[in-house]
Amino acid sequence: MLTGMGGIGKSTTIKWYASEHSGDFHHIIWLDSEGREVLAKSLRALADSLLVPLLLNDGITPKGLDILVADIFRELRDKVCLFLLDNVDNPDVDQLLSGQQTHFSILTSRLQRWQEPLVAMEVGLFSKEEAVSYLRKNIDQAKVGSEKELSDLAEALQYLPLAMKQATACIEGLDLTVQDYLKEFQAKSQAVLGYSAGNTEKTILTTWSISVDSIMQKDKAMGELALKILSAISYLNPENIPKSLLLSQASSKLDLSRALELLSQYSLIKVNMGMIRIHRLVQETMRITLFENDKEGKVLHDLLRDLHQKLSVRYWDENLALHMRTVIKYATVQHHKHIVLKCMEIEANIMHNLHKETVKAMSMLEQCIQEYSQVYHGSECQGNILRAMCLLSFLQLLSGQATTASDTIGKVSIPRFQDILQTFSSSTTFLG
Repeated sequence: MLTGMGGIGKSTTIKWYASEHSGDFHHIIWLDSEGREVLAKSLRALADSLLVPLLLNDGITPKGLDILVADIFRELRDKVCLFLLDNVDNPDVDQLLSGQQTHFSILTSRLQRWQEPLVAMEVGLFSKEEAVSYLRKNIDQAKVGSEKELSDLAEALQYLPLAMKQATACIEGLDLTVQDYLKEFQAKSQAVLGYSAGNTEKTILTTWSISVDSIMQKDKAMGELALKILSAISYLNPENIPKSLLLSQASSKLDLSRALELLSQYSLIKVNMGMIRIHRLVQETMRITLFENDKEGKVLHDLLRDLHQKLSVRYWDENLALHMRTVIKYATVQHHKHIVLKCMEIEANIMHNLHKETVKAMSMLEQCIQEYSQVYHGSECQGNILRAMCLLSFLQLLSGQATTASDTIGKVSIPRFQDILQTFSSSTTFLG
C-alpha cells in the first residue's frame, strides 16, 4: 500500500514497478478504485474480459462484488497476477482481495491509516536534490542560468512532482527560461492567495494558471476551447472520459482533437485510445477557479445536458452512468439543487425504459432521494421530492414490488418529508 497526498507520484510509481517486473507475472491488472461504484465497474469489466458471467443463475440479478471477485479468482487460479488498485478510498477494500494465495496486489491511497495485513508505505515529496535533478533532466540546459535557479524553482514548487511536471512542460513548450518562469510563478502566486485552498492546491493552481496563459498566447480561440473542455472534465470521474462526450464543446472533431492535444502538451490531461484521464489535483484546482469566479453552475448545467443526450432511453452505458453519478455527488455536496433534481429525473426516466435495469433504477433513484433529503429541506423541495417518489413508485409497480402507489410509503425513510409521503398516497394519477 502506497499512501500520500495527491500529486505525489503514487500512481506513477506503481506503473513503473509493473513495467519493471512485467516478466514476473502472467497478468498485471489495473483497477481504478476511487469509490465502490468505480471499483465495481472495474471488476465488472475485468470479469467480462475473462468471460466470467456478470449475472446470477436466474439471468437477471447482478452478482454482488464478493461473488464476482471469487469467480474472477477462480478463473485465474492457475495464474500469478499482480493487481494494481489505484486511488483506494475505502479501508475495507482489502477484504475483497483476501482468501487467495497466488496473487499479489499493490494499492495507492490518500488515506494514511491502514490495518494489517496491508503494509503501508508513505510516498513523500521529492528531496531538494531529487527535485533539482528532475528539473535538470527535463529542461533544456540553454534555458537554465544557474543551479541556483533550479533550486529556487524546486522550492517554489514545494518539491511536488505534479507541479514540476507541469512547470517543465510549460518551459519546454514555450520560449521561456527558468528565470522567466520563476517571475511568472511569483506573480501568479500572489493572485491566488485569497482563494479557499490549501498550499498544495495553490501551488498547482499557480502552475495551472501559467499553463493556461501560455495556451492562450499560442492560439486564443483554441485556448478558450481547451479551457472550456478542461472545465467540463473537472466534474467527471477522472478516468475513462470518452472523447465523444465532449463533441458538443467544439465546432468540429478536428478542433476538439487540437484542444485536447494542447492540454496534453502542458501535462494537464492524458489521452489514449479515445479516452481522457485527468489528475484529481488538476480537477480540484479547476473547480476552485470556477467556484471563485461563479461559473460552476453553468458548467455543471451544460455537462448534464451532454450526458443526457448521450444516455438515450434505448442505450445504457455504464461508463457514462458513472460520470453522471460523479456529477450528482458533487452537485449534492455543493448544494446545486436544480442540477441534482435534473440528474434524478434523467436517470429515473432512462432506467425505467430499460426493463432489465428496473431493480438498479429503483436503487439509484432511492439513493438520490436519500441524498437530496439530507441536504435540502423546506417547502420549496416538496414538489420535487414528490415527483421523485412517484417515479420510484412507478418502477416498483413495474417490477411487482408494489401493487398500489400507497404501498411505496415507508419504503424510503425521509424523516424531514413525512408530509410529502402522506400527500403521495393521493397522487396516483401521476402514474397513469
